[in-house]
Amino acid sequence: MKPRGISKEKMKAVAFISDIHGNLEALEATLRFLKNRGVETIHCLGDLVGYGPDPGPCTALIRKHCHGVVAGNHDWAVIGKTPIDLFNPMAEDTVLWTRRILSSNEVLYLENLPLILEIKEGILAHASPINPEAWFYVTDSISARVTLDTYPKKRIFIGHTHIPQAFSSWSKGIRELAFPFTMKGEIQYLINVGSVGQPRDGDPRACALTIENEKAILWRIPYDVETTVQKIKERGLPKPLGQRLLLGI
Repeated sequence: MKPRGISKEKMKAVAFISDIHGNLEALEATLRFLKNRGVETIHCLGDLVGYGPDPGPCTALIRKHCHGVVAGNHDWAVIGKTPIDLFNPMAEDTVLWTRRILSSNEVLYLENLPLILEIKEGILAHASPINPEAWFYVTDSISARVTLDTYPKKRIFIGHTHIPQAFSSWSKGIRELAFPFTMKGEIQYLINVGSVGQPRDGDPRACALTIENEKAILWRIPYDVETTVQKIKERGLPKPLGQRLLLGI
């Protein structure tokens, strides 16, 4: 959905973002859009760093603008809590580079992020909140069912796959939903909010989710991707990371 104009009387809303991955241009554009949308509260579902060229500035912006924040697998990899031997070579190279340039205060902030956080809107986690340090992917109705059954009567918000998805669980079973949709109190929801800094669903625009009067809306936000790609080259990061941003893969 493309951003569009809103009325002068801003609608109260809460937003969820994830997988920033050091992409400053995407994060700044997303924060501007959410501010113009009238969002009062933003939650971040992890992976502030990794892949992108501006991990420090992105960490600072998340720290300043987001309320609930949880750690992602790249955040944990950078601070040495998750082994990187299973990471792909580009991810591993970027983790090692990020370790060299983060300040001690930025590292301390990442170290203190929880893996799971319960807020009034529901449960925040980067991957599945079941055994969260294992970073299990939730990608289909089966994994969504297991996750929702573990947290009855809770709405769950995740990232990790970089692909936005939503599932509902109710008396007749579980189903995948198309955005936008209206949330109902008697139904459970698991929502993957996609990625701000490295979308992988074929759309290079940043992702953000808002909930406005119980309506879950996925927004796609354009940003200056060429600047991010140029920074990747200048800072000696793997060039294919820039190509991924251009293609949204």
